[in-house]
Amino acid sequence: MVKSKGMDVVAIPLDDLVLDDRNARKGNVAVIIESLREFGQHRPVVAQKGTNKVIAGNHLVKAARSLGWTEVEVLFVDDDDKKALRRSLADNAVGDTAKWENDLLVELLEEVGPVPGYDQDALDKLIAQTQPKLQFEDPIFPIVARPNEKYDYVLIVAQSEIDVNWLHQTFDLRVEQSYKSNKTSRSHVVSVERLQGLWEK
Repeated sequence: MVKSKGMDVVAIPLDDLVLDDRNARKGNVAVIIESLREFGQHRPVVAQKGTNKVIAGNHLVKAARSLGWTEVEVLFVDDDDKKALRRSLADNAVGDTAKWENDLLVELLEEVGPVPGYDQDALDKLIAQTQPKLQFEDPIFPIVARPNEKYDYVLIVAQSEIDVNWLHQTFDLRVEQSYKSNKTSRSHVVSVERLQGLWEK
């Protein structure tokens, strides 16, 4: 038993806990499984004394069962049914009011890498959101092939926002207008000589 600020946290068998069948929160059990695998349990499940009904931590219990755990740490509270419901709703609602400092979050995630709940795709999107938006002037007309002049296309596919930003910086992408229509796109039509110059930057 661990005592903390007058609260008793005890380890009990998972089978003794009763999940809340009216839990309005739909959590991501797969992500919680990842977290438990890496860090173990670092906050107790909250349950109603006398009934063992889970008030906070239903998805943690599901994840622990999926991992084959036999027990978890639980904090029992002496709530009647109404107070237990209010506590459950408040536990989820209070968490929803939290906000990230996105610039600092990017810095921290780049330092330690993706974590459960924030994978590489989410990190790429966050980086894209926090970077200054590129400002473009009016579209320009690219160079146009002259009669009998041979030309080929090279298509580069960006697989993430990081790739997109690298292309912008490396190849000086800009808004160009097609000489065949009014359509514009982010591109850079260049000669081989100009491409070699950009590549060597």
